[in-house]
Amino acid sequence: MLYEWIDGMDFVKTQKNVNRDFSSGVLMAELLKKLWPKLVDLHNYSPANSFNNKLANWKTLNKKVLRRVKLEQSDKTLEDLAKAEPGVLETLLSKVKLKYDNSKIPPPPPESINSEDLSINALVVNGQKINKDQFTTIVTKCDLLQEELSESDEVIKILKNKVTHLEELLETRDEIIRKLKTELNHYKTVTP
Repeated sequence: MLYEWIDGMDFVKTQKNVNRDFSSGVLMAELLKKLWPKLVDLHNYSPANSFNNKLANWKTLNKKVLRRVKLEQSDKTLEDLAKAEPGVLETLLSKVKLKYDNSKIPPPPPESINSEDLSINALVVNGQKINKDQFTTIVTKCDLLQEELSESDEVIKILKNKVTHLEELLETRDEIIRKLKTELNHYKTVTP
């Protein structure tokens, strides 16, 4: 039933070996984007082959999305997901499916709100009286700004990793060019 649910999703990449295909975290990001579109920015997740890059994707996903839907995973689980360990992905997918299915249940009616929750109607902040709604709005904005800052830091980290990777590729290319020039010069001196 779990695999039928996954097969019902329209992924950019088709899955052959589900554990391996999900190991980079990119397909999980796609899945979560379909379930909770406002929580996932797909540009934060780049296809990866190395364990470290896969783990970085999973850590970003854990911090930015899974934590917000109350499905935060341990570092060990993230490592197992990046290594495509059998059974770990299925456990996470089951939790994601259950969380999503339960999130479609409508919230309880307003009558069920406890009267004690409404006892604080106003607060004084910096000598100004603000009501509970204003305070909630301020806190929400603050939380959003902190999340945006955290996301920006993650984007910067990802971009720095990409720059480092490109610099390594350039060094490799330059080394190959040097070797080829040396061989060419050697060949020119050997052949008249």
